[in-house]
Amino acid sequence: MNADREDMKKKNRGTVLRLVATEDCSSRIELSKKMNLTKTAISKIVAELIERGFLTETKKHENTELGRNPIGLDIAQTAPVFIGILIMRDYCEAVLCDMKLDIIKSEKISKNWSDQEELMETVYSLMDQMILGVDNVGGIGVASIGPLDSIEGVIENPPFFNGIHDVPIKKMLEMRYNLPVFCDNDNQSSALAEQLYGCGKGYNDILLVGLENGVGCGIIVGNSKYQSSSGYTPEIGHMSIDYQGEKCVCGSRGCLELYLNSRDVLKRMREITGKFYDYRTFCDMYEELGLDSLFEELAEKLAAGLVSVVNILNPELIVIGHSGVWWPEKYLELLEQRVNERKFSNHQTKILVKKASFLDKTAVLGGACNAIEQLFQGELL
Repeated sequence: MNADREDMKKKNRGTVLRLVATEDCSSRIELSKKMNLTKTAISKIVAELIERGFLTETKKHENTELGRNPIGLDIAQTAPVFIGILIMRDYCEAVLCDMKLDIIKSEKISKNWSDQEELMETVYSLMDQMILGVDNVGGIGVASIGPLDSIEGVIENPPFFNGIHDVPIKKMLEMRYNLPVFCDNDNQSSALAEQLYGCGKGYNDILLVGLENGVGCGIIVGNSKYQSSSGYTPEIGHMSIDYQGEKCVCGSRGCLELYLNSRDVLKRMREITGKFYDYRTFCDMYEELGLDSLFEELAEKLAAGLVSVVNILNPELIVIGHSGVWWPEKYLELLEQRVNERKFSNHQTKILVKKASFLDKTAVLGGACNAIEQLFQGELL
């Protein structure tokens, strides 16, 4: 019974921090209503978190109701900060952010890694920059391409990764920095950031689709990240939309990734236009460059894959991440229309399609969220 009580105390304290950090609540009264706890219980939790430097009181809010204005609450400047590391095929990125996900520092290094040693030298360099002069880091969160064993924190054998495999990223970072490290797939991490702080706030069931050199997904079910007991994260890039299509590196045919990966799409954009722009510029200039037909094709193919996932998961929201955040709104609207036309059930409810709120910072901030989430669950308290 004592263990259960202590566990509940930790979770309640984590929930208070989450509600204040994500700006869902800003006073003791709001916390009491949201958590269905007595004002006395909330006051006790808040007092402890203030004493420990996690929360601070702010100026009084205007109160239109009768009675005394409540004292506001905010995350204290002395509260822990968190480091997010993003590991991709051709770049690594790091952020230092506070509990409200405001970026304090950020740095990115673009490179094709020749081996594990070179990759980890880059990760350590970024980490050293983030941690320099900071003595209140609460944890490190890693977002990485997969396949990734998120429980053990091992980057296993990603395709097109120059043969780099079995990187024990969690163990290596914990040994070097003596801080807790939490790992997940880049798209699962992105989904978590959007659910906690971004366009996914208020939704219980979210599907995030990341369009990059591969096509990945993150899944939130019942307000929590989907996680199988195996430690492996979900994949949709190798879902076939044409069983007679081109053969994929995975051994199947007609995989979604073959048609939507940003590397090949960028090559097609350059072939069509004769221009050597980057992906974002092509998206910005799609009309004058005559890329309407290509984007329509991409939206139709993505819809073909998403409908199958939607029929299984029935999400409330689809979030488009990575390079997909640069797609013109016109084609996200087309994607939303096609998905809702073709889904099998629940035609009374419309599934929305939105861009990731944090745009190209979503995945690295998602890395930080892998650690912040542990605090919100009471584990780092």
